[in-house]
Amino acid sequence: MKNIIHKSAGKLIMGATLMLTLGGSFASAETIFLDFTTTSSNPPPAGWQAVWYQYGEGNIAFNQGDLAQTFTTVLGSQTFTLQGGSGNAVGAYLNTSNAIPIMRDGFYFNMDASRSFSLSGFNEGDQISVYAISGWKGNANAGVVTIGSETTQALSVNFTSGTPTIDNFTLINSTPFVVGVDGLLTGSFNWDTVISGEGDIGGMIFVVTSIIPEPSAWLLLAGGVSLLAVLRRRCR
Repeated sequence: MKNIIHKSAGKLIMGATLMLTLGGSFASAETIFLDFTTTSSNPPPAGWQAVWYQYGEGNIAFNQGDLAQTFTTVLGSQTFTLQGGSGNAVGAYLNTSNAIPIMRDGFYFNMDASRSFSLSGFNEGDQISVYAISGWKGNANAGVVTIGSETTQALSVNFTSGTPTIDNFTLINSTPFVVGVDGLLTGSFNWDTVISGEGDIGGMIFVVTSIIPEPSAWLLLAGGVSLLAVLRRRCR
């Protein structure tokens, strides 16, 4: 009888462990939408977070220092940083004659001026797919974005009218970026050396997948361990 009880409890624990190993987790996805612009008088579409590269108001900003803007998203408090520059190497522009949301404004990069950026507020192990779209000059001046070892031009895709959706953005990294212990996504922007020497980025989308342990599996494992401890005491 004692052996039967021990074997049953052991099977329960092995089953719970197997659940944790093979299927004891699930993926939770969140999406962050950033609209790059120059001024707070140009509000983003609903659901988008504006990132302003300017220390004042106006349609154009350049020769600026480093940008660090903190805001609240579905993930909580996050900070977007951008490496500044001089000599018109990096800046922002708003085309007031262009009515297309997201693409009527954005950041620009000149003279092979690679500029690093980061976005904080993630958890270690999060997997992030990054999307980007061109700015006010369209695909003729679409900038390039580097995430990890992948560099991709931020083209608009099959866009006709209205507010661009994720289907109109270009996927930058085919391999998701895996967040480290610092909680940061990092990358860089650059100009379009192929076409014109100026690269424009209108906005970015970040699809964040978090791997979360299945609570029921953990509960089952804990219950099995507790049961085994009780049975062993009773069998003495």
